[in-house]
Parts: sequence; C-alpha cells; structure tokens
Amino acid sequence: MISIGHYLYIYSIITNVQALPIHMISESPICMVPIRYPLTGTSIRTLEHANDLVKSEDISEVYVLHINIFQNGENYNRYEISRAISPFFEDCNPTVVTRNGFLVEKLIATEAIDIGADIIVIGENKNPTWKRVLSRIFGNNPDVGSYLREQTPAKVTVVN
Repeated sequence: MISIGHYLYIYSIITNVQALPIHMISESPICMVPIRYPLTGTSIRTLEHANDLVKSEDISEVYVLHINIFQNGENYNRYEISRAISPFFEDCNPTVVTRNGFLVEKLIATEAIDIGADIIVIGENKNPTWKRVLSRIFGNNPDVGSYLREQTPAKVTVVN
C-alpha cells in the first residue's frame, strides 16, 4: 500500500516542486536504509534489520536509498533495485530512491533530512585492514554513522 506521503514525495522528485516533508504528513516513524547495489552481504543484513524494525516499531514508511557513485561509473535504476529488495520486506512496500553523487555520507544526510527520517539503518563499512589504516593516516575515511548522528536528528543504527 502506498501512502499519501509516498505520492507527494515522488511528485516532488518528478516535478522538482518542494512538497511538504513526509514527516509532517505521516504519523508513523520513517526509516531510511542506504544500501549498496548489487546487494552485498552487508546490504542484505541491513535490509533484514530494517524489516525487523518495521515489524517491531510499527514503521510504515521505508525508503531504500542507493547512490550511484560518480567515480565508480554506476548507473543503477530504482526499478531493478526495487525488484532485488522486495523479498526482504513482508509488511511494507519500501520506496526506492536513487541519487547520483560523490560524497556518500553527505547525500545520505541530505536525503534523510529531506524525507524527515526518524531512523537510519546503515551497514558497517567493510574495508580491508590495510585500506582502513591508510585511510586513517590520510584522513579520508569518514565514519558514516558518526557523521549522520551529527548532521541529522535521526536515530542511526549500524548493522554489522
């Protein structure tokens, strides 16, 4: 079942007209789930955790976000992602949103604020040890969970 919030959000994307934020329309908590596609093991665990939240916390609005990363040359569309994630949700029909960008954590924060997300469920970043060490040395390894906690009012859950 698609809510009025979904319709207004999709309308605002298509027409580029700013609609009321969904959290002003919906009374139930809104959950946003950023994932990687094609689905990784972490993405699958993140989707499963989001489905558990839907059942336990009476969440009816779920947004699954995928960012087509410019530097990787990705260009996946929401229809193929929607087909891949639908088996993970039993009690709701999530809205799939795709964005193009470079800085993933900033795009996630912006999207979370735009939709009025109350909960953000993210997967733990699984980089090889040598890559994590180099990233810390050069200072280019942002902790997405901490960044989202600082930049959004949403409760951020990191799934291992």
